[in-house]
Amino acid sequence: TDLARSEAFYHSLFDLSPDGVIVADIKGSIEQGNPRAAEILEFDSPQGLIGSNVIELYVHPEGRAALLAQVLQNPRLEGWRGEFRTRLGKTIVTTSSSRLIDYEGQRCLLSVFRDVTERARLQQEMQDFAYSASHDLQAPLRTFEGYARWLLEDYGNVLDSTGRQLCEEIIDDALHMKKLLDGLLEYSRIGRLH
Repeated sequence: TDLARSEAFYHSLFDLSPDGVIVADIKGSIEQGNPRAAEILEFDSPQGLIGSNVIELYVHPEGRAALLAQVLQNPRLEGWRGEFRTRLGKTIVTTSSSRLIDYEGQRCLLSVFRDVTERARLQQEMQDFAYSASHDLQAPLRTFEGYARWLLEDYGNVLDSTGRQLCEEIIDDALHMKKLLDGLLEYSRIGRLH
């Protein structure tokens, strides 16, 4: 029948999804989970998820208070998005969508989430690189600017107009580059705070 084909189709989507998908009752007890959810949450099979409390399972103890505060602000969790570590603290998970659904005659929360550990690692590397590059380039930049100012101050009367103009351009470009490096340094500092 059409209903059986539709159910088989949706079960296939559920089982083959590249994202973790769980269904939990309104008390937080997991009713259903797909294979990817079990993998992300470090279980051998989706059956191991069933009956577990979603908050205790999904969220590392250090992140539970923050998550519960967010839940209190949005008790229905419709459209809730967040990023947190799993209970073992190894995996960083982002919830891309949550919504209330009817599941086997009861109101349940459907959550879709993914492992973003690698993305977070790469982002941290980029922030570390930005910090290092901006910090390390400050000293030679100050040297270039200092030499150009020194030439203008001590030898400005000997330099022709082209020489003075080149020194002024070096100073202007050094100041512009300093602003760019300061912005890069600020970006890396903001990233380290989060």
